[in-house]
This record gives sequence, structure tokens and C-alpha cells, in this order.
Amino acid sequence: MLREFAEELKKQKLHVAESRLLALSCLYVSFYLPDKQYTAVFLLCVPIPSIIASAWLNHIPTKYTVFRTCLHQGVPLGCMLVPLVIASLTISLAQTENSTDCFGFYLRGAILFQLTTVLASICWRMLSPYGYIFWTLFVLAATYAIEISAFEGSVQSFVYLLIAVILYTVVALLILWGLPCSFTAGETIVVASPLSLVLFDTAVVTLANLDAIKMPSFLTASRSPFVLLLEVVVSWLFLLVTVYAPIGIKARVAEDAASRRKWSVYFYEITAGAGFLLLFGWLSLLLKTNAFYWTVSFIQSKIHKASLVFSWVCCVIAALRIVTWRRQGSTGSGEEEGLPKIFVRKSFHFIASIVFVTGLLGDVVLLHVACTVALVSFILIEVIRAYRLWPIGDSLHDYMSCLTDDRDSGRVIVTHIYLLLGFALPVWLVPTTKKGVFKLAMYSGVVSLGIGDSLASIFGKWLGRIKWPDSTKTLEGTLAGMVGQIAMGAILYSLDPEIVLENTSQKVHILVSLVFTSLLEGVTLQIDNLVLPVYILALLMVQ
Repeated sequence: MLREFAEELKKQKLHVAESRLLALSCLYVSFYLPDKQYTAVFLLCVPIPSIIASAWLNHIPTKYTVFRTCLHQGVPLGCMLVPLVIASLTISLAQTENSTDCFGFYLRGAILFQLTTVLASICWRMLSPYGYIFWTLFVLAATYAIEISAFEGSVQSFVYLLIAVILYTVVALLILWGLPCSFTAGETIVVASPLSLVLFDTAVVTLANLDAIKMPSFLTASRSPFVLLLEVVVSWLFLLVTVYAPIGIKARVAEDAASRRKWSVYFYEITAGAGFLLLFGWLSLLLKTNAFYWTVSFIQSKIHKASLVFSWVCCVIAALRIVTWRRQGSTGSGEEEGLPKIFVRKSFHFIASIVFVTGLLGDVVLLHVACTVALVSFILIEVIRAYRLWPIGDSLHDYMSCLTDDRDSGRVIVTHIYLLLGFALPVWLVPTTKKGVFKLAMYSGVVSLGIGDSLASIFGKWLGRIKWPDSTKTLEGTLAGMVGQIAMGAILYSLDPEIVLENTSQKVHILVSLVFTSLLEGVTLQIDNLVLPVYILALLMVQ
């Protein structure tokens, strides 16, 4: 087995660049962590085990895997990216937001999530058929070693951390079981880790508001109403997708139109009735006020921004019109009779950039809430399409299929949701009151996806000659994306008065972050709509 591991490790040379780039980023961020304990644990438990685990998870026979087929499963990226982002938030926001303990707890949770994945891969390959037993013992030992031994935490924090790890395991298994072949191993980790943290935090806050538990001292960070809105919406969507899945499956596999219509109506009734009642009741509990009145009050306070919202609606209409042109052209004998697919896909990036630039310049809070509403819309539309719910499920499927590629080979179409998350996550993660480099970090999606990734794809396809090893991406495209990101950064600096750079070192730091992001875009095979924005956000937030 060790010989097999060594042989598989040698095959990793294709994406050694990706692993080294992320490991170097982890090394850089670790030097800014609050104390030496965090630095030691972060370096010991994040980069090294991540690279080792990739040897087990990268070369799984296709017939045995529930992961999306890909030349490289992206395990090092998946294991390192989320702890990297949370470490950056810990460094940049902990002191100013008076929540050092809370950020530290979730950083330890993220580290344990990726250790859980590493231990699972080792137990699965080397210790079968008793892998589950050994995995359980190893996870208990790792949690105890990090929380009790390294950080001298309490028994309460140990139990909470163990619950978070169990929740992560359940969420990852539900994703792989419910959506097979939709994610690579790395993408599964990137999706399951933050989702588990959001679910855990929402559950703790909910139970504390119900007086079922006392809020632990290490989780008493202040949460704005908009953060609570986002957490409740994400948790509600997760419950909706998982609990109501049997009804959707019955509608999808129905043999006749009457049965499909019946189960579809059941799904709509439950979602509109019990679902939205749960959503508003849950939100009212956490906001400690009537959610309906809070929503009306928020709309009234933003009524003077109607022109901004109207411009966003126009952008959405333009995007839909582009899809229509694409479908009309692709109905002929040749797929490229209409607008080229790369033009259609990257036009969405430019349209999203317009929405987010105007939003960040006009009203950050309104954009924050609009992104939450858009997430609900995207997920519900995808649920209707995936389950082929009457009356528009089949039409949605035909409408959206013209934009899919090999990364949408699973049960769900995820690239458009990833695009929204890539633009929205920097807005959600950075407090709306932040200025300077932090305000520039909110534009991470615009810079990396709207400009960098788009220019890299277009120039690489038309002018690219020198390809990265075993990849369709080109060096010319990477250079074009790099230049475009630097230029966009300069434009945003001149447009947004809240982006204030105090010294030359900040400018150099931003430049290096943009270069590293361009290099990651060139060497990764994971869905860059999700990876690139959070990576550049992690680098920019370290100050």
C-alpha cells in the first residue's frame, strides 16, 4: 500500500504548481496569526496533510467514485483554501470586531474539517474494512489534540468542535450522495466546509435565542441583521433541498403527466406554505423583531435607490436575452451557429461586474441583501429544473442546457451558482463598514472573474500558443488576465474614494496578490468561479 501511495504521489507533478502556490500562501498568512500556537497548528495541520491526502483521492477508479471526473481532484486546494480564508479573516477582523475567540474557534473547526477529510482518505484506502472505526478514533484524537492540548480549551469547546466536525461529515456525505458526479473532491470540501460552519453557527444562535442553551463565551461575536439574514436563508435552503428531496424525486421519476403535476403541486405548496412560514418565523426569532415589518422597513429605507435596482434588472434582462440568442443559434446542425459559448459565458461575467461595481459604489448594504435574494432565486430555479417540476421544469432544463460544459456533468448545473457566489462571497465576508484595502477586497469577484478570468479565457482561446502542462489553458491567457486585473485594480482605486492606500507596501501587497491569483487561474482545473475570488480575498485581507 505504501508503494502504491508513492507511485500515486509521483503522478501529482501535473498540479504541483497549484499545491505549492497554496502552501506558499498558507505560509505567508500563518506569520500574521494572533499567536505562535495558531501558526504552528496551521502550518502542521493544513498544507502538509492536504498534499499527502491528494495521493489517495486523486486517482480513484471512475466506476467507484462519486466525484466529478477530472484530471486532478483538487484535494490540496480544497483542504487549504477554506482555512486560508478563515485565517485571513481572523487576522484582519478579530481585533477590530472584538471577536477573536469566535474567529479562532471557527479557524480550528476549518482545520479539523480538512484533517477529517485527510484521515477519511487514509482510513478508506489503508485500513479497510475497519476504516470507520479507526477514522472515528483518529478524529477524536485530532480534536482533543488541537482543542485541549494545543489551545487549552474547555470541555465545552471540545464538545462543540466535535459536533461541528460531525456536522461537516454529514453535510459532505449528503452532498456526495444527493449530487453524485457534480463536484470534484476539492470542490466538495470547499462547499461543505463553509456550509457546515454556517449551519453550526445558525443552530447555536437559534438555540441560544430559544433559551435552550447558553451562548458559549467563545461564540459571542456580534452578528449584524444582514449576516443573520444570510445564515437563516442558507440554512433554510439546505433544509428545503434535503427534507423535500423525496417529493422532488417522485416528481422527476413520475411515469405520467398527471403524477408529475400532482407531486410538483405538493412541492410548491409545502415550499410556499410551511417553507416560507419557517423562514420568516426563524428570521423573526434571530432578529428579535417581526421579519415582515423588518423587510418592509428595509425596503422603505432604500426606496431612493430604485434607479440602482432598475439598472440591475436591466442587466438581468440583458443576460437572459443573450441566452435566448445562444439557444436560437444552437438549434441548427452546428453548435457554433449562434453566439460562441465562450462569449456567452464570459458576457455573464462582464454583466455581473457591472452589477457589483455599481452596487459597491452606490449602496453596499443593498447589494449585500440583493445577493442573498439572488441566491434564493438561483437555488429554487435549479431545484425546479433538476426535478423537472411542472409546469416550467422541462423548459428551464432546455433553456439552461445550451450553456453547460463538462463541469456540469452531474445532476445539477452549478457554474452559474458558483458565479454568483464568487462575486457575492467577498461582499458577504467583509464588513460593510470597512474602508481602504478591505473595500478593495469586496471587489475580489469583479477583479478575478469579471476581468481576469474573462480576459484569460478570451485571449487564451484566440491568441494562446504556449499551453500550461497537460492543460488547455495558455500562458498568453494568464498574462492577459494578469494585466487586466492590475488595470482593473487601478481603475477601481480611482473610482472608489473609500479605497485609500496609506503606503507603498500596500500597493506592492495588492500587486503580488493579483499576480498569485492569475497564476492560480492558470494551473487549477477546479471551477474557478468559486476558487479565484475567495483566494484573492484571503490574500488581500492580510494586513
